[in-house]
Amino acid sequence: MNDATSAKPAASLEALNAAGQGVRVEFRWQKDRFSHTVFGVRSGLAVPLLESVEGVDEDCFPPSPPWAELHQQGEAILLTGATAAGHWSMSLGIADSRFLLFDVACRLRAGDGAIQSVYKIAGANKLCSATSPGAVVTSEAGYSVSVGPHGLEPSCGCQVTCDDEQAHPSRISVVPTDENPRTFPATVRWRYSVCWAVG
Repeated sequence: MNDATSAKPAASLEALNAAGQGVRVEFRWQKDRFSHTVFGVRSGLAVPLLESVEGVDEDCFPPSPPWAELHQQGEAILLTGATAAGHWSMSLGIADSRFLLFDVACRLRAGDGAIQSVYKIAGANKLCSATSPGAVVTSEAGYSVSVGPHGLEPSCGCQVTCDDEQAHPSRISVVPTDENPRTFPATVRWRYSVCWAVG
């Protein structure tokens, strides 16, 4: 039986520049939901840099949205999932040929839990540096991706932060700017992109 890293992905999408550098995302079924991994790609080689942090069935507010259904149509991936607290949806596509664009929404029934997308830094020897309002994750081999808000629409804003594990943070969080609605039901939306970090 193959583990999650060697099994064929359920869906994948990549955005590469003319030099063959860029990013790829792969989705795989993990227990009761789809997890995803972000790779830095260069000269045909891919290195995993970020892995979504998943919750368990009992979580009303899991660390990352609980994707239970996935559909891919060409260069677009659509996902949905739900908990007792709300219903999540996401469209994932390519923007300007080099960005993977994650457009996420949660329709909340009630509650005051954390709405976010959390990633752990994949493998060893990776560095995360804050570049407010985003973050850059780099491997020792020089593979590097940038994660940050995409576009200027205030209703879709977000902040990307590295955790505070001193010099070598192990996680980054993408948190909607408007994460605490006062009335319910309410929709919270956040949009972020991942691209090859130049430099």
